[in-house]
Amino acid sequence: MKKLFSFLALIALVVLPVKAKAAATYTQEIKGPDANGYFTASVYVTVDKDTTFPGFDGAIVGYNAIIGDLLDADEFVVDTVNSTKIDDTHATVKTTYKNEDALSGVTYVGTGKAVEVLRFTYKHDPAASADDECYVAYVPAGETERKIEEPKNPKTGSVLPYVGIAAGIVLIGAAYVISKKSTKLYRM
Repeated sequence: MKKLFSFLALIALVVLPVKAKAAATYTQEIKGPDANGYFTASVYVTVDKDTTFPGFDGAIVGYNAIIGDLLDADEFVVDTVNSTKIDDTHATVKTTYKNEDALSGVTYVGTGKAVEVLRFTYKHDPAASADDECYVAYVPAGETERKIEEPKNPKTGSVLPYVGIAAGIVLIGAAYVISKKSTKLYRM
């Protein structure tokens, strides 16, 4: 019986996949704002090596944000026939590979490195209150919404003044302790 279970476990390891890999992984970044208050959002996809990728097909949603222009990315261009701005906060977008040829069937083939597939601009809605969260999200077709976070302001300043204050307190304490001990020696 033990041999049978061992044999079945061995078959399960061979038959069942150990690791499932996604064909495409999305990342994003934001630059800006520019002089007019517009941020530029870029969406990147990492496609597994030797896997074809047709382009981005999905939607953009602005939350307390106004979507500006849909721009061509480095390797992918906006399909103007199938892409449209529904209103100031919603857009459907389809991008295609820049060198795509329907007759020859040339599509983007993944290299395992990130490539920009979507670029657009947006700005904060001036009608929204200051307490409202402002962000944009993109939704690849058939997937869940992915929030694009604006970069947070980095903390500025140095820890050196705090280290100096702490070192000063330690030195003062050490001088006090040493002076107390040295007076006891003289009293003997």
